[in-house]
Amino acid sequence: MAKVIDADESGKQNLDAVTEALKEPVTTETDQTAEKVSSDSAWDNKSPEELKAILNEQKNMIGRQSNDVGAARKEAERLKVELEAIKKADAMMQGHLNRAQSQEPAKKPDYYGDPESAVKSQISSDPGINDMRKELDTLKVDSIKRDLSSSHPDYAEVLASGDFEQWVSESPMRRNSYSAMNRDYDIDIAKELIAEYKAARSDTTQKKPDRAETVRAASSGNVTGSTEPSSGKKIRAADLRALQINNPSRYQELMPEIMRAYQEGRVIN
Repeated sequence: MAKVIDADESGKQNLDAVTEALKEPVTTETDQTAEKVSSDSAWDNKSPEELKAILNEQKNMIGRQSNDVGAARKEAERLKVELEAIKKADAMMQGHLNRAQSQEPAKKPDYYGDPESAVKSQISSDPGINDMRKELDTLKVDSIKRDLSSSHPDYAEVLASGDFEQWVSESPMRRNSYSAMNRDYDIDIAKELIAEYKAARSDTTQKKPDRAETVRAASSGNVTGSTEPSSGKKIRAADLRALQINNPSRYQELMPEIMRAYQEGRVIN
């Protein structure tokens, strides 16, 4: 038999359930989302003008940041180039330093221990003195050329000829004189060598008398005797050179007679 529920009892239970339900507020998911947006949003109270200003400020800030990044990149590139240049300069300086250390240090002049060498070293390293020395050498050479040309106008051709060089090489004394002439610019030795060379070549190129003419002259009684250009005393060239080296002042005094002896063919080897 079915159970019969009292209507009064059922209505009371429903009323209690409704009352209990009304004690706690009912919150739906949509209401929760709307409440969160309302509480978290920072733009709810902003006007359109304010929102536009905020947007422009954000754009300007982004532009400034981009410019700062570009400037930072350029500065980094510049610093990189400078660093490479510094590295190259440092490597170059290190190379110079290594070469300088490997070279023997220059010896300082010792004015107390060896004053003569110190003074010579100082003079030889002075560019002004070197220029003056070159100028004086040039003037000296010009003077020698003029003096030598007055005695031997053809001196340049003689000194440049291969025959003269061959003649000089045939005698050790001539080689020494030739070296002294070039080393010391000795005009007297130059004059003597040229005169001696001309005399030697004059003797070798002198025409020998024809034998038939000699016989005819002898048969006719027309023999004139010796064909020597002069009856003066013969002089050895080696003796003249020795005199010039050992007693140059006496050699200068006898220079006119010596030149005459060369011209007369009385200087022999």
